[in-house]
Amino acid sequence: MSTESPPAQPHIERFLGYSKALDLTGIDFDDIPNHPLREDEIRILTYFMDVESNTIVYLKELLSTPAIEVPEIQAFLSCWAYEEFFHGFALKQFLRSYGVNIDENRTAVVAQSKNLIYHVRGFFQSLLSKAYGKRFIGVHMAWGAVNELTTAEGYLRIIAKTNHPILKELLTRIMKDERRHFAFYFREAQERLADPKTAWITSTLIRRFFEPVGADIRSLDEVDAVALMVLGDAEGLEVVRGVDRRIGTLPGLQGFRGVEDAIERTRARYGDKLGSLGQPTPAVAAT
Repeated sequence: MSTESPPAQPHIERFLGYSKALDLTGIDFDDIPNHPLREDEIRILTYFMDVESNTIVYLKELLSTPAIEVPEIQAFLSCWAYEEFFHGFALKQFLRSYGVNIDENRTAVVAQSKNLIYHVRGFFQSLLSKAYGKRFIGVHMAWGAVNELTTAEGYLRIIAKTNHPILKELLTRIMKDERRHFAFYFREAQERLADPKTAWITSTLIRRFFEPVGADIRSLDEVDAVALMVLGDAEGLEVVRGVDRRIGTLPGLQGFRGVEDAIERTRARYGDKLGSLGQPTPAVAAT
């Protein structure tokens, strides 16, 4: 009998093996109103719900780039959008169970209200993807890695701050998916950025244009407020720096500090109102 180790399983196959809709087994939605939520928590969860629910719109953008020509990327994006949909669905169900009024057409309304960042990004993305071809996939993979890791760490910060036991459990399950998404994006980015030209393109674009996830679908004031409520305190800043350090291990992205720079720009814009953020707000009774 051979003692040789079996060949390593391709990371797309490992990802597909774990892909499924978010498991809500044991989540007692009827008990959600019995545990108070703060005003800031409702605001943050609504923002994250919008980001997760609009993944299908991001997918539409990606499918217009050379990413669709790579079978592994195509498979990943299909599962990614599917899983993210259920993240948004679960957050919507949680908020509704608490009594928050969420319009049935909210995802479409948010998608239709995309701001200037979205339209400018879409225009340049189309031009650059044509100019750089499959090398532009490296940009998507590295950018996706930043967003997924920041999102996962954001959920972890909410888990640490909230006193709602069901929210802690729900977000823990969502966060595990986000970490798997990050692992795929990061591995793809590592491989693609090994090409010096791809690394240069990616580094140039991300360092220059990075904005927090959700910046293209919510107002700047809302992006600022949520970013500071989740990551604006001293502990949050250490989390942000950790994200930057991890992304900075990718080829060409040494010294990356895109997330910390984004938070600093946010702090500067928010100015005198900064002190009111990150502080506990009154609980809002379930309705």
